Amino acid sequence: MKMVVGLGNPGKKYSQTRHNFGFMIMDRFADLEGLRFVKSKLEADLCFFDSNSSKVVLVKPMTFMNLSGEAVLKVSNYYKISPDKILLVYDDLDLNFGEIKTTGTSSAGHKGVESIFQSLGTNQISRIRLGLKNNTKLPAEEFVLQKFTSVENGLIDQIVEDSIKKIHLWLD
Repeated sequence: MKMVVGLGNPGKKYSQTRHNFGFMIMDRFADLEGLRFVKSKLEADLCFFDSNSSKVVLVKPMTFMNLSGEAVLKVSNYYKISPDKILLVYDDLDLNFGEIKTTGTSSAGHKGVESIFQSLGTNQISRIRLGLKNNTKLPAEEFVLQKFTSVENGLIDQIVEDSIKKIHLWLD
């Protein structure tokens, strides 16, 4: 079994904010596959599907960003998924908006990613990093909790589409 984890914060208040980029990708991926997320007792919303020869669980942790590792650990333990079968999808302030990277071994200060590394005991986890470069004077904590600008909104569909292609490549 494989797991794809989109990082974000639960609740309507955060639904269209930059820090919920991972959730947005998971929601769109589920829509395209005709899937529906369901609440679980594992502190995450989940949906399941078959991809080639393996089962896949899409995960949206409901623990808030900085505690994402708690939910990821619970899901991975329950379904016996090793870290090498986990893909993280999340926002990254070190990349320009619209840039997508699949490399890296550090959290680059991302609290959700740090939480997952600590909970799983490794940083050797596949990832899709979604660029959100902060070109404002706002502190990072404020910037990521704001809604996308109209210019950013005009680019999101392409970023989501490109990210979903990368998820499919990883699954294959």
